[in-house]
This record gives sequence, C-alpha cells and structure tokens, in this order.
Amino acid sequence: MKTFLTCSDKTKIESPQFLKQSLGAIKKANRQHSKKRKGSANRERARLNLVRKHS
Repeated sequence: MKTFLTCSDKTKIESPQFLKQSLGAIKKANRQHSKKRKGSANRERARLNLVRKHS
C-alpha cells in the first residue's frame, strides 16, 4: 500500500481505500440490478441504487 501522507515527525499515514471498503455493497447492488426485467420501474430504482453506491 502506498503512503498517503508523511508528517514532519516521520509519521506515515496510509492511503484511504474507499473503493475497497464499499466493493461488497457495489457487487450486491449490481447483482440486484442485473436480475430485474429490462424497462421496469424496479430496474430503474435498482440502477439508481447502484449509481449511488459507486459515488
């Protein structure tokens, strides 16, 4: 892992891994989206949920 920040007293802070932390939720949302019928309101709702998880 790369060092994100090194302080003047040589303290190193690791890079935050936001994508890694939310990968499980993104995978679940993607599976839910893929199981919905194309063109349905539920699919659109699942798509918006997936977009929300990505950002």
